[in-house]
Parts: sequence; C-alpha cells; structure tokens
Amino acid sequence: MKVVSTVINIHLRPNLESLLSHEITKEIFIKYCKDNFVGESVACYLLIQEFKHLIFINNNNSNNSTNNSANDDNANNSTNNQSTSNNNSNNNKQQQQLQYGDDKKINELVHKIMKEYIREGSEHEINIDSQTRSSIINRMTQFTTLSTEEKAEFFGDVEFQILLMLASDVLPRFVRSKTWHQFVIENSEIATKCCSLEDLNLMKSLKYTKEDLKRKYLLMKDIQFADMVCLDYSCYEYLVGSKDINVYFCTGDTFFEDFGVGKSNVAKAIGYLPFCAEVVISCLRDPYGTRRIYPTTVFDTNEKNEEIIYLNKEFQTVNLEENHLTNNNDNSDNNSTNSTNKKDKSLPTELVKYHVQVSSLFDLRTNHVGATVIYYNSKYYYIAKCINNPEEFPSEYIYYKNGKKYTRQTVPMISISMHVITPISKDKCHYVHFASGNLGGIFTKISTLSVFKKMLGKVSVKSRETLISVLNEFKQERYVCVKDGYERVRKSIELFNEAYGITKECPFPKTFEELQEL
Repeated sequence: MKVVSTVINIHLRPNLESLLSHEITKEIFIKYCKDNFVGESVACYLLIQEFKHLIFINNNNSNNSTNNSANDDNANNSTNNQSTSNNNSNNNKQQQQLQYGDDKKINELVHKIMKEYIREGSEHEINIDSQTRSSIINRMTQFTTLSTEEKAEFFGDVEFQILLMLASDVLPRFVRSKTWHQFVIENSEIATKCCSLEDLNLMKSLKYTKEDLKRKYLLMKDIQFADMVCLDYSCYEYLVGSKDINVYFCTGDTFFEDFGVGKSNVAKAIGYLPFCAEVVISCLRDPYGTRRIYPTTVFDTNEKNEEIIYLNKEFQTVNLEENHLTNNNDNSDNNSTNSTNKKDKSLPTELVKYHVQVSSLFDLRTNHVGATVIYYNSKYYYIAKCINNPEEFPSEYIYYKNGKKYTRQTVPMISISMHVITPISKDKCHYVHFASGNLGGIFTKISTLSVFKKMLGKVSVKSRETLISVLNEFKQERYVCVKDGYERVRKSIELFNEAYGITKECPFPKTFEELQEL
C-alpha cells in the first residue's frame, strides 16, 4: 500500500472553521454529516455564514458609498478636480446599485433559511430548542428595520446551537472515522492545515533538533512526542482487527529538523496483541527478548564473550537546574533531594549500545541510546532515543576473538523507537510502535525511504507473529528468561513515580512472581 503520511494526535483535533474553509475537507465533512443524519444542520450553518458574509459586504459597500459622496461634494467645489468628481460620482452610483443588489440577496437568503430550516415542518427542519425557534419567527417581521449589527446576529442563537452540536458530537466522531483517517494518510499537508494553531505550535515545539539527539537523558518532551505520534487504540478500530498489525510509512520532515545527513523516515506499526501489557513491555525491555524479536540486533562483547549492553551508570537522571548527573541506584540523601523538583528532572534513563545488521552488503549501523519505561496516562511508554554525540559515543563495534580485542569502525544510525502499550485486559493489549531512522552512509545517496521500508517493513510486519511466538514460548517457561526486563521496567517506573511525585497506583506487578501468574 502506498502511504505518504500517517495519522498523528493533532489530526484528531482539527479546527472546525479550517475544516469547512477548504473545499476538499468541507466536501468530505458534509458527506459524513449527511450519512449520519445531520446534513441539514451543517447546511444551515453554511448558509448562515454566507448570510453574514453578505451583510458584511453590504455594510462595506454602504460605507464606501458614503465616502464617495463626501469626495463628490469636495470635488464639485473645485473646478480643478472636475474629472475626479465625475469618476467618484460614477463609482457612487455603482456602489448604490451593488448595495441594492446585496440587500435583495440578503432578504432572499434570510427567507430561504427560515423556510427550509427554521419553521416547524420545513423540508430540512433543524433540531433547535422551541424558545429559539419562536423568537426568530416572531422577530422576522422586523428584519428590514434592524441595524447591520442586529441583522448579522439574527441567527446567532441558531448558529451557536449548531456549532455546539457539531463540536461536541459530530466532529469527535468524524475525526475517528475511516473517512477522515484515510484522508489524512493520503492528504497529510491539507489535513495538517486544518489543525488548530495551538496544536501546530505544539508540533513545532516538539520537533527533534540536533540538540535533542545529542542529549543522553530523556525528558518529558519525549513522552509528549510519543503522545503526539502514537494514538489511543480506540482511534484505530477501523484500521486494525484482532489478527493483524498494520504498518504505515512517511518521511520524517514533520518530526525532525534537517540534520544534514539525508531524510529521516518513519514507520508505525499498529495493532493488538493477545497478551497483557505488562508481559509485553517486560519482553521488549529485556535484552534476550529483544534479540529474539529482532534477530538483526548485535551487541559488543568482552573478553569472556559476554554481551555488553548497558554503559556506565544505570538509570541516570540529570538535574537540569544544577546540570549534573545523579545515579538513582545510589540511595543517597542527595538523590532524594534532587528528585523532588518535577520541572528540573529528566526521566530515569539507561544508556544502551547496540548495532543493527542491515544486510550482508553493508556494515553494521551503531546506536547509542537513552532508554526508559514509564507508566503514564494509563499507558506504558518504552522510549529509546539515539545519542548522536560521536566525541563521547564513537560508532564502533568492539568484540573479542581468541582472547584478543578487536575494534571495527561502523556507521552511526540516527533513530528513535517508541513503544506505547495500552492495557485492555489480562489477555489483550493495544500496541503501537513508532520507529524513525536515518541509516547513514551510502543510504543517504539513494532512495532512503524505499530502503527503510524494505528493512523496517520486513521487521515490523513479522514482528507481531514473532512476538506472539516468542511470548508463547516464554509463557511455557513462566517468563523466567525476561526477569531482567521485568526488573528494569519496575525500577524505572518506581524512579519516575518518585521523581515526579506520582502516587496513583500502577498496575505493573510488584513482584516477578505476580508477572509469572499473568
């Protein structure tokens, strides 16, 4: 399937006025309203907007006519400006004719709205309260005597009731419909223009910069970014069933600055898994589980041929105000003090190094990442953001062979991986995996999106089948092989709750034995 974009959170909150100002989006919204038996309301609303527009034009024409008359008098008093006088006089006559025509259109339109939508028993009678309906009908006989401002607000109560119904009921259903989501996927640029200015500014503020990729600790910005790009499962019920995970691709221009290394690309896998969220997140966080699910993953090794995964201190946090690192595994009073300021603390972050074997034709791609798992907004977030800082974290594969150390230069890979797991029941969760990457090296010289799709698409499409198979295998062994993943998730969640003062009960099992019973 050809996909140029994907649905993100701000697309679920389009501005109604912007939606109706673009011909294409207005057309699909009107059709949706008709299909859902509220077509007459939106048609009436649009006629009221046309009615108000005519009044505005008529008022401007009237003002212009008055100004031209004044100019006419001044010009007639001067023999040197006779030509200007004639021109202004002609303009004045044209404006008066135009004003008369607009008055006629306004009267015709107000009678059309009354006849077709307001009066009881009308062909397209809209649902408004009886008091509003009676008030408008009674004032209709006085319409021609009203001032411009009073005419403009003549249908104000009707307009308010329609807007309230559209905004609170129709629009929320529309933005979760297959019609709108498919439109967003195929027409991302137009759909994004329909978003509110507040959401567009939020998206701009969350855009990843070079400094974001350089930092090695994770912030709440990363969680906000995940919220923007990973939607709640209810929004995707039309896209996915209980059997398949769908994968969507787009370029990452919306989410990332130009880093000078070619385009970043995005894939998003969406679907359901027949396991509880706590088991899934523990498996994804476990190095052994990761290796089983993503077999292209390679880790450094030491002289004992043991894999080296975590770098330096584990669960680092940074106090942004004092700008120094603290190790949360050290139960010192200093850590307790530093963790009290919610605004100045980063998320508990583990530093991880791994490599990806893209194919036999190309070298390893190396990732240094800051990783965390938290429970927030009734979801589990597992975020792994790359650390693009070659001075401190060089791209090299370190391994031992026959007791001798070898170092091989590799290509750095700019990537961000976000798993958002929403609990549904003890045997079901909703799964969203947002992955972005720039493969670096020779891939910047060719069609990066096609290579990215081929590589990540293959992994993502198979990941559900592989994940289910692996989890079923682990379940037979009571998940003993992902105990490390469980411990890391539990510790990370505890540290996050402590640092941010969260007291709400988290459903994550307090002991590994509880997880084994799930």
